[in-house]
Amino acid sequence: MRLLTQTLLSQTDRRVARQTFWLGASSVIALVGGIVQVAFVARMLGVQGYGALAAIAALCALVHGFMAIPGGDMVTTFVTRAVTSGRREEAARIVRFSVGVSLGMSVIGYALIAALTLAAVELLGISDNETYTNATLLYGVVGILNAPTLESQAMLRLADRVSLVSAVALVVTIARAGLIVSVWYADGGLLSVVFVQVVSAALNSAGLMLAAAISARRAGVYGLFQSASMTVPPNVLRFQFGSFAASAIGTLRTNLDTLLVAHLAGAAEAGLYRASRQIVDYAKMPFKQLSIAARAEFSRLWYADDMAGLRAMAFKFGSVCATLALVAFGLLALLREHITTTLLGDEFTAAATLVLVMALGAAVASSISPLAGIPSAAGKIRPTVVSAAFALAASTTVIVLLVPAQGADGAAWANAIASLVSVAALAPFVVAVLCRR
Repeated sequence: MRLLTQTLLSQTDRRVARQTFWLGASSVIALVGGIVQVAFVARMLGVQGYGALAAIAALCALVHGFMAIPGGDMVTTFVTRAVTSGRREEAARIVRFSVGVSLGMSVIGYALIAALTLAAVELLGISDNETYTNATLLYGVVGILNAPTLESQAMLRLADRVSLVSAVALVVTIARAGLIVSVWYADGGLLSVVFVQVVSAALNSAGLMLAAAISARRAGVYGLFQSASMTVPPNVLRFQFGSFAASAIGTLRTNLDTLLVAHLAGAAEAGLYRASRQIVDYAKMPFKQLSIAARAEFSRLWYADDMAGLRAMAFKFGSVCATLALVAFGLLALLREHITTTLLGDEFTAAATLVLVMALGAAVASSISPLAGIPSAAGKIRPTVVSAAFALAASTTVIVLLVPAQGADGAAWANAIASLVSVAALAPFVVAVLCRR
């Protein structure tokens, strides 16, 4: 099999295939763990409690998304450039800068969550009591723990040790499933579920950071702990500020919808929408992992001035994703009722219709997911910001217009339309990069 693979696939294809396999394995592990968690938590808390948890999670993610500056794309793009050019010390400074900024801003984000908790609980449309306040304060810690995970994963991709991501995911998933089952048998409530999330985030972050530190030299990053310097070139700073804008807008799109549904239609409708969106998000996960694996190779080809290879790779992975998306989301649409009742229980029967609506937009977005990372892989962050801004505007507009009358159904249509708008806004930039001589 190894001889056949080496004969049929280039080194780049083999590396992408290997990383995609391990990222896919971690996605399957996360999917199984997520299914177990959703199944137990939805039954444990009910529609009202699950809606409250969804609103609290959305609030914390929204604040952290605004304050934290994720550096995974920056590490992928500019560490690749520095290593390719032989500037290994610069590569180490970029990693330190990215991790330091992410951690520092996430701490500021938690302080903001703590300061706004009392007012936020009232805005969420749930009763103001000590349980919800404590749950919000505890859930906010998850954002601090998750801050360096994107940089750690990017380092492991550059080192071609993505198998360690799967290993960490397996350990974390087993631990989280065991804790959730324990909470179930102990008749735990909202605070117990949130505590499980905090422990899971701590295990995941610690495991990934340790693996990345061990693999730094293999990624071409030397002297990572020999200096505290974080000086980076100006274009890296511009890319990071653009990443901050894109992350903030994307965070708004990901979490504002749940908050708006809770405020406009109540926690029960928010619970229905959030649960159905999670099912669709799980279906999108393998496509995101393929996109992540391909992005590092796009950067290598771009900085090697191999435009023919980049176009060939884009066509190859775009075709594969389009075919798989058609099959995956077609099956999800056909089996939606069985999937929702099996995972969530009879109380969430209405979620099947929401899954069908959101699957339409998700299928289109997933079919081009590898191509969406091409501009950022080439060091161009503005297309991502523009695409995210258009998607947010479309989602918010449709939610405000439809949710007061249609509830979660209107939010599902907003999600699907936002996905289509995002693809349409990003497509011209992708074509421009691919057509460059």
